[in-house]
Amino acid sequence: MARHPVDFGVQLHRLFTADRPTFELLIRQRLLHRWLRATWGGSASFDKLYTKSFGHKMTRESVVELFRALQHSDTLAPIVSETEAGDELTLSRLDLELVLALAEVLAAAHSPLYFASDAAVMVSTGCTIEIIPAHRGLRSLSAPTMLAVLMSTHLGEELWRIMETMFDGDDDMNRVMAHLYDIHESGFVSLPHIGITRWDQELGRFVVPTDEVDDTATPVDDSTMTQVVNLARRLKKPPTCVVFQETKMRNAQQLDTFHHHLNNEVGAGNYTLFTNDPRATTADPVHRRHCGVASFFHKSMPRYSSLVHLSNHDIPGRYLVVRTEWSGLPVYIHNIYAPVEPHLRGAFFAALPRDFEHDSLHLVGGDFNIPLHPSLDASTLHSSHGNGKTDCVEWLTALGVVDVWRQLNPSTRLFSGPGRVNRLDYLFLHDELASHLNPEARYDPNGYGGDHLTHTVTLSQSPCPTTKGYWRLPRELLSDPNIQRAITMEATTLLGKMRADETLNHGAMCSSNAIGYTSNRLTPNSTTCDSVSQLQNGHWTVTVTMFPRLLMLLRLS
Repeated sequence: MARHPVDFGVQLHRLFTADRPTFELLIRQRLLHRWLRATWGGSASFDKLYTKSFGHKMTRESVVELFRALQHSDTLAPIVSETEAGDELTLSRLDLELVLALAEVLAAAHSPLYFASDAAVMVSTGCTIEIIPAHRGLRSLSAPTMLAVLMSTHLGEELWRIMETMFDGDDDMNRVMAHLYDIHESGFVSLPHIGITRWDQELGRFVVPTDEVDDTATPVDDSTMTQVVNLARRLKKPPTCVVFQETKMRNAQQLDTFHHHLNNEVGAGNYTLFTNDPRATTADPVHRRHCGVASFFHKSMPRYSSLVHLSNHDIPGRYLVVRTEWSGLPVYIHNIYAPVEPHLRGAFFAALPRDFEHDSLHLVGGDFNIPLHPSLDASTLHSSHGNGKTDCVEWLTALGVVDVWRQLNPSTRLFSGPGRVNRLDYLFLHDELASHLNPEARYDPNGYGGDHLTHTVTLSQSPCPTTKGYWRLPRELLSDPNIQRAITMEATTLLGKMRADETLNHGAMCSSNAIGYTSNRLTPNSTTCDSVSQLQNGHWTVTVTMFPRLLMLLRLS
């Protein structure tokens, strides 16, 4: 590429036409070269850096497997922006970097003199340049510099045209390029300040060091509040409760603005908003805009006046729990945004509170960033999926909650997360709420601009029955020795009668014997019924959706 760029360019385009998989492998190797050189410098050959980083020699199969894992990993945060209409735009960091690696190769082949000149790059982009050293040969341009070339120069326009021609009809590539263009045009994200991806040897994964990301470069403009205004308008016909994840507040002023719009749309005094977002409670700009959780409650919430945010249990930006009471029973509504980084999940779930009253009821909703069922909740198994799962399940078990959707769909594979590769969004209800009401659960396309599916659970409420009704044997009764003996005795007696006369209607005998048990119907726990009756007749609807990343709506209808 450095010695004979024209010949290289001809061979590159021939390879793209004749052998697309090998061409894609070449671009992936170029991307790895950029990342590892940014990490280790130019002191050693690429194959040695590969072995040093991953512990084995590079093969075609190992590169394919590495990128397959990266595609299903959440370790590299996506680039997130919004349109003028308030819709969210999400661009995978991996997709962005692959486009830049391709653009760099094309620039070196089609305009070698420009690409080799630091002065030409600096003058054309109007920016200082960052380079990535090479072992032997021509240096590379960092991701921010290559982005400036691609999005702000005449050469970038030509590279864009070449890529559009090459990938004509490729829906995936067209989508990536369209999102990159829209994010650049929106000005919502300062692309030249997105940082440089490097390999973290201690963590064993690629990272973008946060000290390299200029978070303040994002323009603060009233137009960026469009999504907040739309959200406030959606709450005008309020659900009982809304739980947000990844609020990403800029500062306390933005939170005040949100309250202003809520007052206009919902009405001052008609709602309460509890927040846990570091940037919304401090003027210190060192906090990076990420995470953040908030819980909205409308005054129609049962026992609205007794709602209390237990801030002593807060985990900054990731966990918020609110307490109320229904007929004397404590009720806790938990708001979860688990870490994307696999190595952080275990400690997060282990730190969640579990010392609640023995008769308390719990509702848990959020983005758990982990597929809990290895084969049903994930399209591809990955070693990182196990990180933190044990601690998560132990916490959920301690609360006595169940996954209502999975109970109703025991063998269905459905994926709610970005790219539809994992089910990450869950809504767990206390088992008594789930067993004494009639739950319906579903996932729907997201109408809020987020990249996750919405998740809705509806619990049909009717007065606790006082007359005989259909009875199903609680399975836990089968462990009672007295029940076991009674069933054995009845079955033995019935079997003896059936064997004594083969001409009898055995089906009718079984039915008659079964009907005899309906008089011993067990009634639901009266305390639970009294608590749930506060919801009044109707439906208790719980919806999980992403806005901008995740919402949980508890709606009384």
